[in-house]
Amino acid sequence: MGEMPRVTSYKQLQANRRNARLCTGPRTAAGKARSALNHAKHGFQARSLILETPIAGETQEDFDALQAEIIDWLRPSDLTERRLVARIVEAKWMLRRAMRYEAEIFSSPWPTNYDLIPLVRFECSWNRRLDRAWSALSLHRSRKQRKKKAPSVRGKNEHSKPSDSVT
Repeated sequence: MGEMPRVTSYKQLQANRRNARLCTGPRTAAGKARSALNHAKHGFQARSLILETPIAGETQEDFDALQAEIIDWLRPSDLTERRLVARIVEAKWMLRRAMRYEAEIFSSPWPTNYDLIPLVRFECSWNRRLDRAWSALSLHRSRKQRKKKAPSVRGKNEHSKPSDSVT
């Protein structure tokens, strides 16, 4: 049968509470920053786009260089295009993170499914986001081109009323 749960005595409970008051966590900014990364293994769920830690290997300069390269290549011309290009940059950045993590997994002697499952899920998600942003940018640009080329449908008498007679 199962074991009975161990009951904590009143004296032990009081001692635990006294000890807990002494353990308040990090107090300095550096200590807080370090402890914030205690559970960070891959950064897939990070709140920040750029993980400037020695483990992550990401810097603001690297991100800015990628962003400048993609903007120079795609040359967004309006607000919609700039937003879509920003999504493309973000997706490319996150896929780079996935590639670094993948290299780390396969350099270890025993990669496990516990490491691979979040990687595959993350890569698929960001690939879909990249594809959607790329498709939306292409569609937006093709619609802009069509508007430039399309002649006016109504012609010279665009303010005249349609006739009531049907021929």
